[in-house]
Amino acid sequence: MGIRNGRRFVKFYQQQLEDAQTDLVTFIRSLQSGMTAEQYFMMMEELGEEPKPEEIPPRFEDLLAEAQEAWQIYQSLQDIWEGMSGTFMGKNKAGMFDLFRVYEVENVREVMSLVSTIENEYMKYYMEKQKSKKH
Repeated sequence: MGIRNGRRFVKFYQQQLEDAQTDLVTFIRSLQSGMTAEQYFMMMEELGEEPKPEEIPPRFEDLLAEAQEAWQIYQSLQDIWEGMSGTFMGKNKAGMFDLFRVYEVENVREVMSLVSTIENEYMKYYMEKQKSKKH
């Protein structure tokens, strides 16, 4: 019985982390596009339409605690830019584990995975931005 409950909890927690990752990606894309939840509500009001829950960009406070911690840590890391081309190379992660201690992160593995998710989204964003400048 205990094992079954343990597996169920692990599965539930994994689902929560997957949802957190999806919400985090949606949050980042809404920031990149400039469409916040508040702006979405204003736009729908101006159009005279009802907001659709699945279209509402998540707010920072709506994110799972691990996603919020990942965001804070990611924002605290130094950007690395390639000098000649201006290409975003990612973040300098040299002090990342110190930040885990400062923010008293309990679920280091999960938060680290979410930090990678954030970085991947920004890498894609800056690559697309750089491609559009060349064309």
